[in-house]
Amino acid sequence: MLRAKILPRLPVLMLIGLLTSSFPASGGSARMRPPSQSPAKLIENESTESPADPLKVISITADGKPVKFNEKFAAKEDWLRGLTLELKNISEKEITYIHCDLDFPETASTGQMMAYQLTMGLWPGIDNKSRTPFSLTPGSEVDIAFDDKRYADVARFINTRQPITSINRVTLRISFIIFADGTGYGGGGTLFRQDSNNPRRFTPVH
Repeated sequence: MLRAKILPRLPVLMLIGLLTSSFPASGGSARMRPPSQSPAKLIENESTESPADPLKVISITADGKPVKFNEKFAAKEDWLRGLTLELKNISEKEITYIHCDLDFPETASTGQMMAYQLTMGLWPGIDNKSRTPFSLTPGSEVDIAFDDKRYADVARFINTRQPITSINRVTLRISFIIFADGTGYGGGGTLFRQDSNNPRRFTPVH
């Protein structure tokens, strides 16, 4: 399930943006111009890495080719279409919920930085009627792909501020994970336990 969110930093102005394309005028003796070079793209990893991390990004595919975190690469303007992250459960416990954030730092130049939230699975103890159960057993892998539908959702969100094709840099953060035993992991080696009085809250295990 994809849900858009705007990070609470600066006031934001939401506008409906339209993508426009330029074409050479027909007729006459206009010459074909070579396509302009698209700026280099970059996917940054903002997760706080720890040896205790239960989930690992083992591969990234963008514009149909393998790429790496924090290394620039060449790609088309719509490089986010088809972007695929392959995740692997490297823990000894079953994972039933994953929360990732995809940030768009370049949008901060026009207001509040925009981010897109991706969650998979069920949050225990709350109404999950509109959600689909998810299970990632130890050693198993799962792909998160920005197919045409997900890309359209992201594009519709970003286009309220600026064209999606102007995005050349994104940052990924695996924010929170919940295991089948009801415990959680928030990155940096911190384990959490669900509050018995408030299922929406997880507190650090000391």
